[in-house]
Amino acid sequence: MKLSQTNGPLFPYYHDSITETLAHLRRAGFRYVDVSFFNRFVRGSRYWGDPRPIIDEYLRAFDALGMTPVQCHEPAGNSLGDDGGEYYMRKTPAAMKIAAAIGVPSMVVHPGDSPVPMTHDQMIEANVRAFRRLMPVAEQYNMKILLENMVEFAPDTADDLIAIGELGLAGECRASSFGELRIREARRLGFENIILPKKKR
Repeated sequence: MKLSQTNGPLFPYYHDSITETLAHLRRAGFRYVDVSFFNRFVRGSRYWGDPRPIIDEYLRAFDALGMTPVQCHEPAGNSLGDDGGEYYMRKTPAAMKIAAAIGVPSMVVHPGDSPVPMTHDQMIEANVRAFRRLMPVAEQYNMKILLENMVEFAPDTADDLIAIGELGLAGECRASSFGELRIREARRLGFENIILPKKKR
């Protein structure tokens, strides 16, 4: 097991310094990091410019601190937002480009939340369409996409998982989201990172 922590919440305390956020985690004992792009792609951010300085700073810090990235989190956004998810679809591929260049193998993505009411099935279908837009980018950079289920999007049946599993997505599923679905069935569908529900004592 590789115990990791994200550097995202630390940026405000270190004036947006990548190196200092990673050094903080290293002092706390972490050798593995979940790289956060969550609040990086805001308007006016340097992340919208040439990515090379950001890539270089991460690589130098990883080398100096003896740290390894194990995954990353997408930029904040909504793939089903009022703009049809266009702003999100600009940010997330840009983050994938940086992530791939610094050796991150996987990106956690959050399902979109529709501004208009949807049924459960409609929410599944809308999110699958959004994820499909990311697949060519993930394939270009040889990255996995990890799905964190939340909002009204909860893959809790075999049919739901098949709809997502057919995309080739690995599933990062929160506790109890699988309900009574057999773990063997989930793995057959391609879900590699499964968090089991905690048993009540």
